[in-house]
Amino acid sequence: MENTNTNTNKTENEASQENILSDSIYEENSEDMQQQSFEGMAQEDDDPGAPNKSARKWVLFIIIVIAVGFFIKLNKGNNNEKDNTENEAKENAPVTENWPTSAGAYEVQIGDQEAGNNIKIDSLTFPQDGWLVIYTNENNQPKHIISAYRFGEGTVKNFDMGLITELEPATLYHAVIFSDDGDKVFNYTQDQRILGEGGNIMSVSFETK
Repeated sequence: MENTNTNTNKTENEASQENILSDSIYEENSEDMQQQSFEGMAQEDDDPGAPNKSARKWVLFIIIVIAVGFFIKLNKGNNNEKDNTENEAKENAPVTENWPTSAGAYEVQIGDQEAGNNIKIDSLTFPQDGWLVIYTNENNQPKHIISAYRFGEGTVKNFDMGLITELEPATLYHAVIFSDDGDKVFNYTQDQRILGEGGNIMSVSFETK
């Protein structure tokens, strides 16, 4: 009888232990399933963010492209403006002519002029007394005298020369050097044009704006 009770107690204890083990295994499996479920939810939450990140990258890329294009266009515009300014400065730069003679070198520097009743002479050098005579143009040659001014030996700069007849806009004119016969009065039949090397007259052409 004692053996029977002992076996019965053992059987009950083993069954109780098996129940405990089953409960433990169930709890562990439940925790694993919950953990996997949470991980799956986290992955599902991350997936919708991927397209948003990609869209932000494209927006940033487009902004950078627009900014670079704007900078290139702005830089090109500045370069064009600079080139136009330099070209305009070259076009308006005074023309300098120099003629060596046995008496010394004649030099005249005149730039393009504003229409009006005077001419700005940037620089003029005569080795002896002489005349600077202003002519109208015909076929790129001096035609009619509109003014004459006598200069002594030496150099003058930034001199405003008065005119008998006003300069017309967008017109070509010529400044020609004459000698003085000593009476200090201009007479185109007695005062002669001074010739440079090669027999060419000393003449500077300029235009009005």
